[in-house]
Amino acid sequence: MSAPLRPCMGFEKYTSNPVFMTNFVCIVVFAIAFPSYFAVMSGEEGDSGASATSTPGDWFVGFNETQETFSETINMGDGEQYVSSFVGNPDTSVEIAWIEASFSCNDDDDLASGPYRDSMSVESDTSMVSGDQEEQSDQTNCGGQGGGPITMRWDVVANYSGEDYIAVQESMDEIRAQWDDGDEHRGEWQAIITMDVGSQPLPPQDNDEDVEITWTITYFVVEFEAFSNVME
Repeated sequence: MSAPLRPCMGFEKYTSNPVFMTNFVCIVVFAIAFPSYFAVMSGEEGDSGASATSTPGDWFVGFNETQETFSETINMGDGEQYVSSFVGNPDTSVEIAWIEASFSCNDDDDLASGPYRDSMSVESDTSMVSGDQEEQSDQTNCGGQGGGPITMRWDVVANYSGEDYIAVQESMDEIRAQWDDGDEHRGEWQAIITMDVGSQPLPPQDNDEDVEITWTITYFVVEFEAFSNVME
């Protein structure tokens, strides 16, 4: 017959100690309460941060504006086509106010008037840009006879002027939503240029023209200052 099992006396000597039991209970309670406490505090801080941007107030609203520009000069012959392209900053932490492209040529080797003035036509291609953009096209004489530069512009954020203003009883979230570009209008902007060189019958013959191209994108970040601080 096997001997009966003896109770574990090692732990029993501790449970009979009142000091040990007091400490043990405190440790158990702290282990349960400690995570819960910080979970609640974290939630309260998160709610506080969210409400700060959604609480209406009076704000002095400003715009920190930057521009990115790309320029090139291309020599083109009669009937030649050239595709000008520009890739802007893809960073969505900034808003795009507008995109502008200008194209100019100057026919300085033909008569100021007459049927032999050079001209060009330009068509945009925004198929590789996110969001919806309206395609644009235009044509012009290369200086003289009413000719001038061709300008194409896409206004992304409606009513944006870059001017500071005072917002009354609006939250920061509401104001940001008014100036949000939706993280669209990013990608490769293109324009197809076609040159028409009109050669006069007498020498010197006109064979080509220089086309100057400039792309400009304007970015901005909305900034806030409490109106009461501005008035102090």
